[in-house]
Amino acid sequence: MVAVESSAFDTHPHLLNARNGTIDLRTGQLLDHDPALMLTKLADAEYEPDATHADVNSVLDCMAPAVQETMSQLLGAAASGVTGSDLLAVVALVHAATL
Repeated sequence: MVAVESSAFDTHPHLLNARNGTIDLRTGQLLDHDPALMLTKLADAEYEPDATHADVNSVLDCMAPAVQETMSQLLGAAASGVTGSDLLAVVALVHAATL
């Protein structure tokens, strides 16, 4: 048995384990699972980079093209659970673009 500090686990907020690999949320690239990353969470789904959802698409289609890309990025940031000053700046820009 090897002792490991709990702080060594899940130190990569931009990585998400899926059934078929580890997704780099910054790039959308699917990587091989790597036990050395010490990720403990798993999305119980296959990653499909070209997947779409009719409800999300219908909402985005109602927006101006310039806002669609930003909202797509916001949805991705929200799904990752990672927040920060960059996210706040994007929200401000989206709000300004809708005025």
